Amino acid sequence: MRRLKILKFFSILVFSTLLIYTPQSLKAHGDHEEFVHFGEMIIAYDVYAFATAASTKNSAAFMTLFNSQGELDRIIRAESNVAEIIELHETIIDDDSGRMMMRKIKDIDLPDQEEVFLEPTGLHIMLIKLKKPLVEGETFPMTLFFEKEKPLAIDVTIVKPGHIPKQMNQDHSHDHEHSHH
Repeated sequence: MRRLKILKFFSILVFSTLLIYTPQSLKAHGDHEEFVHFGEMIIAYDVYAFATAASTKNSAAFMTLFNSQGELDRIIRAESNVAEIIELHETIIDDDSGRMMMRKIKDIDLPDQEEVFLEPTGLHIMLIKLKKPLVEGETFPMTLFFEKEKPLAIDVTIVKPGHIPKQMNQDHSHDHEHSHH
């Protein structure tokens, strides 16, 4: 499994390097816009949020992150101009009621040489009190802040509600536990 993750990282790196001269974000082919964003040692890809109705006040951002620093790092916060409040969240199942709930968390672990999936039913970046509706096909800027890595500026692609980019839609294995502080 670890070998597959490393191979996937290098294939993304090689593919993205071939496209390095495209404007800002790198686009892959397919039925969605896949953006790849490079930090010094962390890569963010399949970055998206769902389009919202005018009356919707909250949304969330999702993505896959890969850490190649040689040590654990953590997302400690995110910033964007699309919402008044931005928080790191996880979705949990309440032991008593069996209901799915979201809760704010302090940070998100990014283990070395592993993908971390921020997805609708798991870890995500919550956008609270949207300043305007999120419109399908548009993008908005977001900056991720880490414990060790320099801040990473990304563009979040707004997609049709329920549409999950191909990479995220693949059956990914969670063969490790993410701890949250």
